[in-house]
Amino acid sequence: MRVFIFFSSVALLVFGIFFTLGPPLGHSYVMNITWGSAFAEQFFAGDLYPRWLFGLNQGAGSPVFYFNGPFPFWINAVFGELLCSGCALERSVMIGPSVLLALSGISFYYWTRLYARPLAALLAAILYVFLPYHFALDLWVRAALGEIAAYVWMPVILLGLAKASTSTKYLILAAAGYAGLIYSHLPSALLFSPVMVWFVLIRHAPYRWPRVLMVPVVLGIGLAAIYLVPALTTQDYINASAWWDRSDGHFDPRNWLWLDGRDAPPFAEALLPALLTPTVLSVIMAGGLIFGGEGKSRINIFIVLSLVYAWFLMTYPSSFLWEQVALLRALWSQPVVSFEGRWHRVRKAGINPLPSGEIPIWLGGGHERVIDRVGRIGDGWFPLGVERALLERAIERIRTVARE
Repeated sequence: MRVFIFFSSVALLVFGIFFTLGPPLGHSYVMNITWGSAFAEQFFAGDLYPRWLFGLNQGAGSPVFYFNGPFPFWINAVFGELLCSGCALERSVMIGPSVLLALSGISFYYWTRLYARPLAALLAAILYVFLPYHFALDLWVRAALGEIAAYVWMPVILLGLAKASTSTKYLILAAAGYAGLIYSHLPSALLFSPVMVWFVLIRHAPYRWPRVLMVPVVLGIGLAAIYLVPALTTQDYINASAWWDRSDGHFDPRNWLWLDGRDAPPFAEALLPALLTPTVLSVIMAGGLIFGGEGKSRINIFIVLSLVYAWFLMTYPSSFLWEQVALLRALWSQPVVSFEGRWHRVRKAGINPLPSGEIPIWLGGGHERVIDRVGRIGDGWFPLGVERALLERAIERIRTVARE
């Protein structure tokens, strides 16, 4: 109970900061305001799971929650009404993130208590809440409600998996956590799924692996089916490529890999120290468990594997996973293509008729990373937004990269 009271006080403190300084005007702030107010209005009108938001686009509506996870908006609607009914919209919409931060601290505390004493677990939970990426970037810079909500569920899943051999109720807890992660942020659920695998392999005896892994995953997907099935079956009605094809390359994963020999974009410069902080803390935690007599739990192995996995995905060695251009070239040149990649899976498919000749791939943009990409994989360049004085230098850079 004292842990709940403590983190409730943390939530009030965070909301007090918002109330005094104003809400963080992050990347998704406008969407959070617009979607959150429309979601709450329909929720309290009796539509417990609003998918189509009728009030958006001047009354034409929008299918926002056919695709986006509803959990953080449920939290914001319920707690906004309970704690700040009648508040100005820009203030009430910040109650949800405050509550989510508190819930993430509570869930992390109870998972950490499996391996540490109460005070150490409490300190670890406080650090978890205020990690730079969690508190500073996700909340203040990005206003990413889905990712903030994901921090609530990952410790819940690990707690359920850790104690799954003691009682069936913990398998159900892990399943509920996995469903909550899906309801919050699908990319986080995808990236966290391998973490669940090696946590179980490390924690449990081999004969328990199938049951401890399959029950939470299958049951969790089933619990999230009312969101997941419509989201997956309506993909033909959205244009995800509009994000990947932006001329500045912002959503191209390859532009966010470290150790690739190129200068990082401005946001990545702030991102790197925010990610180094939990890395250092995790190494310290693993060392503390080893020297503090908790090495038998092998949780330190889990921590190291998780760090290796995370940094692999964020650095140049994982670049072979990003294969969009290679797939396009194969489809344009071969009658039948079978392609297995991280983002694209094609089985015995092709284009009929094939193009009569090679289709050149021209890329546009003026960012240094886009210019390098033109040299690596492109056939031509649209110099959008590049000053005339910089054109010759950019063209020389493209030629240099192409030769390399």
